[in-house]
Amino acid sequence: MLAKLKLPILLAALSITAQLALANPEDFTVNSATDTNVFKLSDARGKYVAVHFLLKTECPFCLKLTRTYSEKSMGDNRVIHIFLKPDSEAEIKSWTMDLGGEASKLTIYRDPDARLADEFGIPGGYKFHGEVVHYPALVLLDGGGKEVFRYVGKNNTDRYPYEKFAAKLDELMMPPAMSAMAPSMAPSMSGAMGGSMNMAGSTNMNESMKMNGSMNMGGSMKTGGGGGN
Repeated sequence: MLAKLKLPILLAALSITAQLALANPEDFTVNSATDTNVFKLSDARGKYVAVHFLLKTECPFCLKLTRTYSEKSMGDNRVIHIFLKPDSEAEIKSWTMDLGGEASKLTIYRDPDARLADEFGIPGGYKFHGEVVHYPALVLLDGGGKEVFRYVGKNNTDRYPYEKFAAKLDELMMPPAMSAMAPSMAPSMSGAMGGSMNMAGSTNMNESMKMNGSMNMGGSMKTGGGGGN
């Protein structure tokens, strides 16, 4: 009986996910608030693009995430990182200076009125610093512009760690034959390592579905835009 009840729920969830995936823009263009760079998704065909939807207003965890991804992804040419903030150009420039060091020279793009966040279905309604804003999110697009992964934080501190992002990228770029073998290899490899190895093949609902505001929401670095982040 329980199995019969679960099936319609699962089918409904998959249907919603498919509809939301179709809602993503096929192409988009964003302008830098910190330099003259312009990023257009269709110009990045063939490479993965990680779109980081950062919070509006001051956000120390956004600073930490941006700094960490820029430092740890340096030299990784497989992916272009796009950092977006919905603040004014002047506010973004001021915020970028707080990154410090070389990170303060990063290209940070502007998402006026969070329109692109809306187009990607990033949930809003998060109360932060006296404002109601979108939740922090990361959306990964493949070389054809198709979404292959997303992480939406449930609050300001909930971000997707770079190490998990790198593992996810490795998994997605793994040849199909090896990818199919990975799950079956996990138990034996785990045993060989004394149970200390955590394989990166498992996914949760937060990684595989687009979330809306009512669902539990959970957050890489060459930067983009004709030579941006």
